[in-house]
Amino acid sequence: MFSHKAVWLAMAVGLALTTRAAGAEENGNAVWQAAYDSGWKSLQGGRHAEADKQLRAAFEIARSFSNSDLRKATSVGALALLRVLQGRYADAEPLAHWAVEAREKVQGPDHPDVAMDLNTLATADWYQAKYADAEPLYQRALRIREQALGADHPAVAEILQNLGNLAQSQSVPNRAEPLYRRALAIREKSAGPESPEAASLLYNLALIDVAKGRYGQAEASLQRALAIKEQALGADHPDIASTLNNLGLVCTRLARYSEAESYFQRALAIKEKSLGVDHSMLANTLSGLALALFKQDQIAEAEPLLQRALAIKEKALGRDHPDVARVLDSLAELKIRQQKPDEAEPLVRRALAIDEVALGPLHADVAESLTVLAEALRARGKVVEAESLQKRAVAINEAALGPNHPTLARSLDHLAESYRLQGFVTEAEALYKRALAIDRKALPLGHPETAEILDHYAALLRASGRAAEADALLAETKAIRDRLAKDRN
Repeated sequence: MFSHKAVWLAMAVGLALTTRAAGAEENGNAVWQAAYDSGWKSLQGGRHAEADKQLRAAFEIARSFSNSDLRKATSVGALALLRVLQGRYADAEPLAHWAVEAREKVQGPDHPDVAMDLNTLATADWYQAKYADAEPLYQRALRIREQALGADHPAVAEILQNLGNLAQSQSVPNRAEPLYRRALAIREKSAGPESPEAASLLYNLALIDVAKGRYGQAEASLQRALAIKEQALGADHPDIASTLNNLGLVCTRLARYSEAESYFQRALAIKEKSLGVDHSMLANTLSGLALALFKQDQIAEAEPLLQRALAIKEKALGRDHPDVARVLDSLAELKIRQQKPDEAEPLVRRALAIDEVALGPLHADVAESLTVLAEALRARGKVVEAESLQKRAVAINEAALGPNHPTLARSLDHLAESYRLQGFVTEAEALYKRALAIDRKALPLGHPETAEILDHYAALLRASGRAAEADALLAETKAIRDRLAKDRN
């Protein structure tokens, strides 16, 4: 999903060290205190294996304490946060839930420490795509912090950012953006406009630009965020990897594939070093790198990366998580490119089933799965069935993304292909023209997706006896592809 989580983790660690450790000092027990403090220090340094050993030691000591002793809730809440960091979200959930209930009984339902564990619990739910469960937890944590700390406290910005992340995961960028902007104003005031905290919000806002097809703006924000983070944290800090990852995605959308590959490779090296080779956060980078290679026709190199990403996602998130569906879609597209649509179809049907249950029938990711499935069916000669699916994808994308988004242009192009193959010339031509108009406005001049639409439109024109018009489009296509081939070499 998103690295915006890194700021949430930093804030949670900071609060824990100041509020929880103080409570333990008051209650005594030097052995518990030493184990706990060592664990938090390791957690702050990203040394998760050490933190696991130390925090579990503190937890074992706390087992003998009464449930009303806040050291027990502190130990359980610490382990919950660590499990989130380790990508063990299902393990984190019951721990965070117990910590919330224990604190409520001792400190009352409106104590700031309750908000901290609510935030952990909500984030564990969010990672598992339990969006309906996560939102009221975040909202409650926000109310507690606003009341206890004030509307402009950095801890309030943390929850606002997480609520923005939640909205973004649900493909509601217009709801996410004002949350991010309010959080950014707080961060810039409290930590400064060149702080890593502000950079994290720039990252989030860049994702809004990506969702709306504003790739140039997204790249500028990500480059600024990267510069701030490198200056403040160093070139190999784990939080930098997510910014690099999304720069790779933006460059892929802008058809700068070799540049995208470089960003993904750097992000992958940082993540493998800091998180290990099987952490769930590696999977998005593996998928992104696979896409950059796929776009450069390096199919054999892309496939094992996608298989590795799928195995990581399924292990960390379960087989029915929407992040798993995204990898399945990518694998299906790869199979279609390999002219194996019969292998692609079950993959994308599984992705579609996951999306419809987890995200609802009108989510933009559902449209993506529908588009890939339609392509697989069309390759198998099932053009009428493909047309029906593609009509649905167009309707979803237009409602979710707006009438001028390049993803909509792709859906229109695929629907036009179904019409062309059935001989519906007028209907197909209108869609090709609309798709081209969107792409020429939204994407850089000479984008390969524009070339694909031109290819399809030229085939329609040639079949309709309009050879001169078709040749003009094919000449433009050739110029685009010649330039891309030159760039690769």
